Amino acid sequence: MIVEELIASASCFGEVVSGIVEYYYEGEMVFAIDFGNGECDGVVTVTWLEEDGTLESEVVEFWELFVDDEEYEEECFDFVLPVSITMPDGTAITITNDDDWDIVENWYDENPNSEEEPEFNYPIQIEYEDGDIITINNDEELWEAEEDCYGEY
Repeated sequence: MIVEELIASASCFGEVVSGIVEYYYEGEMVFAIDFGNGECDGVVTVTWLEEDGTLESEVVEFWELFVDDEEYEEECFDFVLPVSITMPDGTAITITNDDDWDIVENWYDENPNSEEEPEFNYPIQIEYEDGDIITINNDEELWEAEEDCYGEY
């Protein structure tokens, strides 16, 4: 049951960044997920009911809740930098190091009414964990690469 509206953030590539969901079994709350205060940090607070009736909480990475650790690897590929991105207002941003991704998040902080995703300026390259580098020419090819890594969305 959603007890606080779930809010997704375009600057967080559509991930939920705030809101609370409670899960019930036979009328009793079993656990809850609090998605946070709007920050794009990838963590949630999980609260659950112990057998003795006490509530326990833990802050965890969101995806750890739904993915088997043995099957999931955090990233199976990285972008070969630099990568150029066009923001919804036409602003071009070039990512030259990992810290530059914050520029994209800052743009959305400064443009809170924008719901559109940024667009990669293709072609781009990605490097798999095994060192193979491939060229990606469009969104479809990028989605295929992500599906190869993580399965279908």
